[in-house]
Amino acid sequence: MEAEIVSYQEHMKDEVAGLFQQQYGVDKSEFSELMDNFYDHPYQKNKCIRVVALDKEKVIGFQSFFYWPYAKNGQIFNSFQSGNSLVHPDYRGEGIFQKLLLYIETNREKLGIDFLIGFPIEASKNSLLRNGWTNILDLYWYVKISNPLSLILPLNHGRLSRIFPFRKNQREETTTADSFRLTNEHSFSEWRYAYQRNNRYYTHEYREGSQAVHFTMKIRVQKFFIKELIIGNIIVSEGNPEFVRRAFADLFKKAFSCGCISFISIALNRSDPSGLIQIIESLRFKGLNRKIYFMVKPFSNPSYFLNPSFWQLYRSDIDTW
Repeated sequence: MEAEIVSYQEHMKDEVAGLFQQQYGVDKSEFSELMDNFYDHPYQKNKCIRVVALDKEKVIGFQSFFYWPYAKNGQIFNSFQSGNSLVHPDYRGEGIFQKLLLYIETNREKLGIDFLIGFPIEASKNSLLRNGWTNILDLYWYVKISNPLSLILPLNHGRLSRIFPFRKNQREETTTADSFRLTNEHSFSEWRYAYQRNNRYYTHEYREGSQAVHFTMKIRVQKFFIKELIIGNIIVSEGNPEFVRRAFADLFKKAFSCGCISFISIALNRSDPSGLIQIIESLRFKGLNRKIYFMVKPFSNPSYFLNPSFWQLYRSDIDTW
């Protein structure tokens, strides 16, 4: 069977949602709503790239590349993240995923794409490698115990929200940083808030005069009684290590006072030149044997985009944050 690879059309939404319902058990209507909020939002609708594989009129595969703008040294790049990749179980092993990925090759000049990025699961990592992507680094997880008594205390979102109130309009990220950082432009942030509106997020800001460190976090519950506070993003106005350490110490103190937080976690690029790894290790975070793959496919200047020390990444860089 020779699959036909075409651009996604609106009338295919029900079939695409059906693919994800069949594979992951997600509610079909909820996935359709996510597609509306994610791909058809005014910010993303005319930027994102959606591709389907067809067996005659039947949708048998889906792949998307959504606009995910990184900035470095004042330049905002036309970069896209790969996501929501799926091939119907009956058609796997026929090279359909590769054909979906190759669609971008014929359109990259017209779209002016600088590079693609992805955080693939194990099942799709090798397919990206065969397509010319490079696994330039992994985000490694670090954890620190917060409050052992949390195992017997229930999760209290009300108390968490009082101690770590969510600030929607957080400090703007500078685009002059010498590392690739995901932009915090207002329009991009508003789109993310729109499709993530059902999620709970918490923030903490530590200030000393004009200096500030801003943390964005969320809670993950494991086995009903282990509550993990995940640091998803950090914005630092001043990189002085002692100041950043004091900011973390203040965060630890507030997290302990919540009572219900078992441990704090963060995923980091060990090659990041910001010095945060050294700060984390000095604060007695423990490294885990758990990581997130990060892959890049540049369309020019590979030595620039494939240098792992140029990337400052966190858990919130992934669309599913």
